[in-house]
Amino acid sequence: MQIEVWPKQAEFLDYAINRPLRHVVHVGGFGSGKTHAAAIATWLLALGRPRSRGIVAAGTYRQMKDTMLDAFDSIGEEHHLDRHISRWSKSDMTLTLRNGTEILFRSMEAMRRILSINASWYWADQAESLTAEQFRALDTRVRKGTKGIGLLTANSAYGKWFETFYSKLGRPDDLPLAPLNAFGQLQLGPKKSTGLIMRSSTLDNYSNPPEYAANLIEQYGGEESPYTRRLIYGEDIPFGGVIYSMFRPAVHVVEPFPIPDSWEKWGALDFGYEHPFVYLLFAEDPQDGMIYVVAEYRKRRTLLAEHARAMRRIESQYPYRVGNALQELSRFCDHDAQDRNELLAAGLGMQNAVKDVREGILTVIRALSIRANGQPGVKIFSTCTQLLQEIREYRWDEKARGETPYKGPTGQGDDGVICDDTMDAFRYGLHSRIAGANMRVVVDLDLGRKPFGAGYHAR
Repeated sequence: MQIEVWPKQAEFLDYAINRPLRHVVHVGGFGSGKTHAAAIATWLLALGRPRSRGIVAAGTYRQMKDTMLDAFDSIGEEHHLDRHISRWSKSDMTLTLRNGTEILFRSMEAMRRILSINASWYWADQAESLTAEQFRALDTRVRKGTKGIGLLTANSAYGKWFETFYSKLGRPDDLPLAPLNAFGQLQLGPKKSTGLIMRSSTLDNYSNPPEYAANLIEQYGGEESPYTRRLIYGEDIPFGGVIYSMFRPAVHVVEPFPIPDSWEKWGALDFGYEHPFVYLLFAEDPQDGMIYVVAEYRKRRTLLAEHARAMRRIESQYPYRVGNALQELSRFCDHDAQDRNELLAAGLGMQNAVKDVREGILTVIRALSIRANGQPGVKIFSTCTQLLQEIREYRWDEKARGETPYKGPTGQGDDGVICDDTMDAFRYGLHSRIAGANMRVVVDLDLGRKPFGAGYHAR
């Protein structure tokens, strides 16, 4: 029995199943099919290693359940592999096969749950989102010198530790002449790594609709954009230069106009004292979903009570009513407990913002990108002068290889030098709202309808 897969997926399965490697890392563009291939590999490892134990792990429980477990279940159901299941315990998220293999589905949010476990293999999806500590805790569950293997699938938006880790791995070109070490593992490259990294592109998954990659490329600024080259083509290049390079005043800036009371409104704020305290007010047109930034407030060295009064003044100019009932606005804020609670005491409801920087920046990029109707997803009133100044100059920190935005020293911003406080509030307001509504780029994997067995071949 065979399953048909695309060539890059077959390449990954070859490394994961047939090669004596300690780590196999698959870095791919959005929708490249790497999660699908890794879910197939997980079934093959579980069925091919009787009485073994494997761990399927993700940074968060939701990611593990909604992405990894869903892909694993779908493949099992579509290809009748669920007949091999002996027991499924939802209470401790452990699946036992008839051959005695155990598969533990775990969130690294509860890292302590795996610290006493010995495993033969594991799969970590979106490995770039793990911390170095979480990765070490997972990786050391497979004992050194055994024939165990760790499979890692990742997007190309990763942090420092992951870059350091994969830089030591071998490449596919190293395989033909690779010798074995004393433990029977392949040694790749001049550093004699026992792990391998491969890369794939969104275009390598031919089951994607023809417009899928084209739409992503357009969203991320065209073929030569560093976002396209990294997140679509999976290339190892740094983000660099101005972050929101797709911002165009002629497209994204509008003169103020009366905002209907019926439009939903919400705020976002970044706390500060030496750095400025920033508040932005957003409104959404229910007809076309266009989001407008309609007002900004920014001030340094001021007590929270005065900030609260200023926010109330702004919100009174842009009331939000459902029928005749005045609605309290949602306000997404930084996570500083004291500042948050003082504003709560002043009668201003607060919600913790979704603060993930890289994911938040990608949300803003998608909102700024031109849609099929020729319009972006967000526009800014011309009166928001500080926001319009910072968005033009907000850039990646070149010393950090472009992995994080540049942060100016405390106190900058009043003398014409740009800092990032308004950009943080802008990101909070868009990402917390959009991510909270699950309006994210979704990888739609084609699981196919082909018979499944222990083998595979490239389509």
